[in-house]
Amino acid sequence: MGMLSDYITKAMARVTVDQLPDGRFFSTIPGYMGVLADGATAAEAVAEAQAMLEEWLVRIIYDHLPIPPLDGVGIVYPQPPEASSAGGFPL
Repeated sequence: MGMLSDYITKAMARVTVDQLPDGRFFSTIPGYMGVLADGATAAEAVAEAQAMLEEWLVRIIYDHLPIPPLDGVGIVYPQPPEASSAGGFPL
């Protein structure tokens, strides 16, 4: 498994699922602010939580923010090159 897959697998091991009064299911991943989801079934809520985690990771990486290590699995990536004088990053 790759580094990102390992990280997602370990994060998903922390998912919590609760049934709401209306019968739907609500899932969160403790430690990941904003990663929450709901679904008609527990499995659907977990799948949605994983999709939210993946989007969260993409945004963190895009913004070059640090990704917290998780159970010995960390993701380290190089800092972006300096922006060119014309604006944006060189291709």
